Amino acid sequence: PPTLPLKVETAPIPLPRTTLDRINMHLVLIYTGRARLARNLLQNVLRRWAARYPQIVDTVSGLKNTAKALQEALVSADMAQVGACLGDYWRQKKCMAGGCVE
Repeated sequence: PPTLPLKVETAPIPLPRTTLDRINMHLVLIYTGRARLARNLLQNVLRRWAARYPQIVDTVSGLKNTAKALQEALVSADMAQVGACLGDYWRQKKCMAGGCVE
């Protein structure tokens, strides 16, 4: 199983201008003005990770799978799948922050 520190790898995803335009036509950014204490969230996530809570370990694996699926959806310009991946990512991030039911 993964251990700390987690290794983050990034890679550019070259997309044609037409795909970028389609993405921009489908995305909306909403600012709520609501502050959150990210430091406290991170400390809770790391504590739960160190305790090897199955929910956190499974969610980290799910985040990796979602990132791969999102990459594939972007490359194939499948906007429905991009949206589905973003929805999965949002639910997984809520779970990491302690917002999912066990």
